Amino acid sequence: MRLAAMHFLAVAFLLTAITTDCPALRQNQVIGATQTLPATVDRSRMNTRRKTVRRTALLSFFILLSGCAATVERSAPVPGNAVPRLPPSTSLSMATVHFPSLDEDITGGAPTTIKGLLVRPGGPGPFPAVVALHGCSGLYGRSGRLSAREADWATRLVSYGYVVLFPDSFTPRNLREVCTRRDLAGMPSRERPRDAYGALLWLQSQDFVRKDRIALMGWSHGGSTILAAVGKNASVRPPSLVHDFRGAVAFYPGCRVARRSADWSTRIPLTILIGKADDWTPAASCISLVERVKKEGGLVEIVVYEWAHHGFDTPGQPLRVRSGLARTARRDGTATVGTDSVSRADAMIRVEKLLKAFLGP
Repeated sequence: MRLAAMHFLAVAFLLTAITTDCPALRQNQVIGATQTLPATVDRSRMNTRRKTVRRTALLSFFILLSGCAATVERSAPVPGNAVPRLPPSTSLSMATVHFPSLDEDITGGAPTTIKGLLVRPGGPGPFPAVVALHGCSGLYGRSGRLSAREADWATRLVSYGYVVLFPDSFTPRNLREVCTRRDLAGMPSRERPRDAYGALLWLQSQDFVRKDRIALMGWSHGGSTILAAVGKNASVRPPSLVHDFRGAVAFYPGCRVARRSADWSTRIPLTILIGKADDWTPAASCISLVERVKKEGGLVEIVVYEWAHHGFDTPGQPLRVRSGLARTARRDGTATVGTDSVSRADAMIRVEKLLKAFLGP
């Protein structure tokens, strides 16, 4: 009963905040920029459901008390933890495709043949498209099926009318995951950007794809890959490329490498979505990077979600602490991962708007 009451109050608070004539709600701000609340995880007795509801209620309450200091730009109000619903008829039609990476300079010979998972809307097209880059755990779960996060996003992106291509960067290189591999820390800067551009060239050779309307999207390890791929001085871009990616969305990337490069900037519009509570790829490095690049006129934005941890957009994943990881902010090989429903809901709407801006109707 107490949980139900708290959830009701959370929804009521958010509905009030969203419908109130609050100027901050009409501005594009970093979430939580002026309101900080503690976000801790009790490792010994983590009760995710209670904490999520309590956090949602507190978020809503402090939004009201602080005059909407912690704000979210939305295309439509999202009460509480409501995630935009998919059309009931949405289903995935998947196919396996193969294309060459552009990694000849790394292999010293023939390029790696990348296996990709292609998901597309019904009809002949041509459609705009998204190249989607998986995280360090790989494209597939333990069951061998497409991971829950990637499957959820694939379904949504197809429902928006986009072709989606997931390059599997690990299987062709006899890797299952690299989250625990310190010896492969360079992959986001070396092999994977070359895979991303190989995917772009393959899509541009297909009749059902609009060659000049392709975006790039990635999570964690894939998000870090985006920073390497779209850098203005990146050497991975094919010199004869006519149409580059139109824009990119990076979920919780590691920004340290790019931040340490004094001249890093982006050739295309880039938006970073990350949690302030992320202790795997900390937000501070990304915030510092974006602030510098924006001062120099770079096309980069960042959204920082106050209570979100790593993997906040994964559907239905209770907060937990992962161990044995190669690189984390804690430096002990542990990091907190799990869903944050409020942040996830906002990200769904925000990404839909961004892709419409990048790719057009």
